[in-house]
Amino acid sequence: MSIKYRADIDGLRALAVLSVIIFHLNNAWLPGGFIGVDIFFVISGFLITKTIYTEMQTSQFTFKNFYQRRINRILPVFFVVIFTSSFFAWYILSPDEFEIFLKSVKSTTYFAENVFFAKNTGGYFDLSADNMAILHTWSLAVEEQFYIILPFILLFLLKIKCNKNKVLFVLGVIAFLSFCLAQISPYYYYLSRQNYYSLFTGRAGELLIGSIVGIISTENNTNSSWLGNLKGNSCYKNFFSLMGFTITVCSIIFISNDFLFPSFITVIPVVGSALILYFSDKDTLLFKMLSYRPFVFIGLISYSLYLWHWPIISLLKQYLIIDDLTTPIEILSVLITTFILSLLSYFFIETPCRKNKKSFKFSFCCYYLIPVLIIFCFYETQKYTKFADKIFVERFNIDRGNSLRWVQGKDDFLFLGDKNEKIIRKLTLSIRPTEKQLKASTKIFGNITKEATKYGTKVVLLIGADKARIYPEYLPDQIHLSKVRYIDFFLTELRKNKNLIIYDSEPDLSVAAKENENFIYHRTDSHWNSKGAYIAYTGFLKELGIPLIDVKFTLIDSKYGDIADIAGLKKKDLTFHNDDNFKVSFNLPQDVKCTYIGFTHISFGNNEDCINSLAPIDKKVWVIGDSFSRALREYFSATFKNVRFMGHWHEQLPILPKELAESKEKPDIIVIVKIARSF
Repeated sequence: MSIKYRADIDGLRALAVLSVIIFHLNNAWLPGGFIGVDIFFVISGFLITKTIYTEMQTSQFTFKNFYQRRINRILPVFFVVIFTSSFFAWYILSPDEFEIFLKSVKSTTYFAENVFFAKNTGGYFDLSADNMAILHTWSLAVEEQFYIILPFILLFLLKIKCNKNKVLFVLGVIAFLSFCLAQISPYYYYLSRQNYYSLFTGRAGELLIGSIVGIISTENNTNSSWLGNLKGNSCYKNFFSLMGFTITVCSIIFISNDFLFPSFITVIPVVGSALILYFSDKDTLLFKMLSYRPFVFIGLISYSLYLWHWPIISLLKQYLIIDDLTTPIEILSVLITTFILSLLSYFFIETPCRKNKKSFKFSFCCYYLIPVLIIFCFYETQKYTKFADKIFVERFNIDRGNSLRWVQGKDDFLFLGDKNEKIIRKLTLSIRPTEKQLKASTKIFGNITKEATKYGTKVVLLIGADKARIYPEYLPDQIHLSKVRYIDFFLTELRKNKNLIIYDSEPDLSVAAKENENFIYHRTDSHWNSKGAYIAYTGFLKELGIPLIDVKFTLIDSKYGDIADIAGLKKKDLTFHNDDNFKVSFNLPQDVKCTYIGFTHISFGNNEDCINSLAPIDKKVWVIGDSFSRALREYFSATFKNVRFMGHWHEQLPILPKELAESKEKPDIIVIVKIARSF
């Protein structure tokens, strides 16, 4: 059963898709453009639920017909975009990046992209998300998950003889709970990671608001309810439809990723869209506006536009090795390519497949099963043969010592390659931080210091120096370090925060590297050794005016480092000079007892609460860090009476203000250890 076509809904789709595309081209142009996805959710909930509910009321609903319509509508062009993106991703991405891409493609086969991206990015607005070429398909996964669950809920409610008001009440309660979960998500790590992508944290609420309006609009007698009376009045429906449009447009303009989203604030554009869907009809001014033929046409091809635009943007940026599209040629290339591909897919794939009158078996096999089998075959073949890796190596003439993952230096030194957080491009300053990156960093440290000042807690950022900057003379001749550092752009902004103490270890370590006969970083590892860590730690203590601890170092055998492991080198392939590894001993007695409190990140290690009754400084310290903090642990524990190792900064920084607010015993000092290349 199909419901009556409304041209204004296609006009609303045009607003939604254009908002998303503009946001992805440059989020400064339209800060709330991502809300276009939320408009799509409301429209989808409205149309699909209205159809389902009407069919159930008239005993015409069958799961087979419903899911065949979904398959015919969604999957053909979806898999065409996936396969096309896969081909270009294979050509553009490095083997490691391509492997992650294939895992994301695999997740589409069981509609779990949203779960995959929640686990593999720091969130939709996280910078790593920009490299996910099919990131935007998370919203399709949310919809499919919703429409797997919704028909069963409606059937159950109708089976137990719930009338329309009771159905609306149940759906309203679920929607409210969904928004509540989104609102409290920052206070719970799992919810925080899942919030943007999850069906349950806000997205179900958005779809259900559409569902509620869809069910209400099935009223046969428009005058049988107070809403029907409002809709029957020309003045009221013009007023409320225009109000809904104004609310929606203002949300797109003024709401930004500075707000928690989704959350209760999401209700604003969702309600705005719902008002349009309910009150707009052919007699309203808004209907005439949204039914303008160019808008309707864009709305008709909006699904194809949505599917094509992001892979084009993401892969083009990675091909050009840029963080943002800035030139008119780049932007026009994206727009023209997206529009042409969308036209082709709409007329030659979307429309013919949607109108397909063949059996459910045909739709299921041709539009779902065969593409899924192709994806699994390709994924498993790559997993076990690494054929794409071999082609990549041949195509770019990449050999040992000239890898994206590692670099062979002089005198048996190994350095990280550009695959690791774009380190080579950062060292040579061939890329610079974007305004988005600088704002994100400033905001997150600002939130932490704002909360910390309430309790007199000092916040210290201890920056670990990149090995290449301490020993530039051991780099290959073709790598020339920039005098201006990539991190300096961040430090310029962060130093404006008067409540943040910053200790940059590079100057002290550079001097020490020249003065020490032995090395303070491992030759085959990316990290400082215990001596290098101590030099950085003493500089940190001096910054705070805290007395130094007295230690002694003994030279020991060199270690097999992480870069050697990344490079796939065996111990027999390496020359160990035994001049870059030390054992540390403390000249004063220690009584350190640590309690295990969890494990969050392999590079940080265990979360522990350590007490040292003999420590000289009676202060409580929280340490958040990365792999560079591991060599510092024993120094922290030897200095302070209570040190709590909280976890990796990637996970802890977003929730640190909340943890500080809720902690019964406030720390005297919070230390955030962060390697320079991670900025």
